[in-house]
Amino acid sequence: MNNRQLDEAAILEVAREIKNGAIRAKYLSQVCDDPEVRLKLEQRAKVRRRWQFGLRSLFVLMIVAAVMSTFLGITANRALEARRLEENMRRQTMMAAERARAAALQAQPARAATIEENVP
Repeated sequence: MNNRQLDEAAILEVAREIKNGAIRAKYLSQVCDDPEVRLKLEQRAKVRRRWQFGLRSLFVLMIVAAVMSTFLGITANRALEARRLEENMRRQTMMAAERARAAALQAQPARAATIEENVP
């Protein structure tokens, strides 16, 4: 590396630490005489800032996703449990209705026989 590359690297490191874009641009205009180098360093500093922001956003997004998946998992389990209970209740109701119908059919011939006996 020559001195110019070292200077650019040092300037870039300082520029990356400056969060305010206007202040960073002013700093680069003060330390860089060459407009092409200044533009290149400014673009590289912005890319690094975006990358750091992207990592922070990704980390926050991962935490939110973990919390949501836990919440949704609990909610889904409760919904499945409620559906199973509902199906069990429906089956029990159908079985009770079937038993009542069978009992009514069994009682119907006995009732008919009783009526026939009472008819003169």
